[in-house]
Amino acid sequence: MPEILEHHRRFLPHYQETQQIFSLTWRLEGELPQQILLSIKEMQAAMAELRNKAPGSVCLDLIDNYRQCIERFDEQLGRHPATGINLCSPDLAPILTQAFHFYDSNLYELHAYCVMPNHVHLLLKPYTDDLEKRVLLSNIVHRIKSYTAKQILKQGYKGQKVWRADYFDRYIRSERDYANTVAYILYNPVKARLVDEYSNWDYSYFWKEFT
Repeated sequence: MPEILEHHRRFLPHYQETQQIFSLTWRLEGELPQQILLSIKEMQAAMAELRNKAPGSVCLDLIDNYRQCIERFDEQLGRHPATGINLCSPDLAPILTQAFHFYDSNLYELHAYCVMPNHVHLLLKPYTDDLEKRVLLSNIVHRIKSYTAKQILKQGYKGQKVWRADYFDRYIRSERDYANTVAYILYNPVKARLVDEYSNWDYSYFWKEFT
């Protein structure tokens, strides 16, 4: 049975076992339309139901429901215009992409990412630290958020809160799930109608050739 590394709850429940690849999403601070807020509540309920299942139990219907909730939320968020801070502006996007690569081979093995105007996607596998302990997802998210927030504020956004406090995570269950997740991340700008082809988006990445 995999070792449980982290099981905590702040705004959302989070659960981490060893040897897993995770899809992570978090967004900018700011008010959202009621429709998106309802999607967040739906996602919270789906996640809570999934986390309450006994460890090791198979609940593919709940997992699939949670995935669908995330995708509905993400598609709505992707079409919601960024206000104030736009993560895809030429002065801000490199801060994020460089940070993602900087922590690669340090905190995690980076598989994919996509920077959207008001949120980000990451696909990664946590590494072990110098004491041979698995790096916690919460620490990874904190390090990235903390560094990038400081750098963004230096670009003329002082006095603003950059990131929403929490994040959404989902572990990858199979090779098929992995391929679908990579496609979902890379095609996020297409679904948001920002580009016609995923390859035309400058702020996404996959560690292998994707077809």
